[in-house]
Amino acid sequence: MKVKASIARFEADLQGMVGNITLYRRGINEFFLSQGFPRIYGQLETVRRDLEALGMYERCHDALKQAEALVLQGPEHDEEAELLLLNVGGELARASGSYEALRHRYSAANDASEAKGDTKS
Repeated sequence: MKVKASIARFEADLQGMVGNITLYRRGINEFFLSQGFPRIYGQLETVRRDLEALGMYERCHDALKQAEALVLQGPEHDEEAELLLLNVGGELARASGSYEALRHRYSAANDASEAKGDTKS
């Protein structure tokens, strides 16, 4: 069964790359470099048209390339690679509208909770 490619799925997998850097360094994900980056590059190309429409393809591509290079340089560059991926993920979430949709969903839930008097103060 093939998973439908979407910007939302790419956003989630991009954020997953951050955690995989730590797992790689701990020896838990030994295939991160040989399989993780090729997989995310494949996903990047699958959603390329959508990313280009958002003006985010080049930004995502460049961030992934930089992050991979930083991880290859050694553990002293892992934090920089993680922050780079987190930042581009945030930019993508804002550009795609998923950040605003999530913010709206939680705002509505919080408003409903406050109206019922369910606040924890």
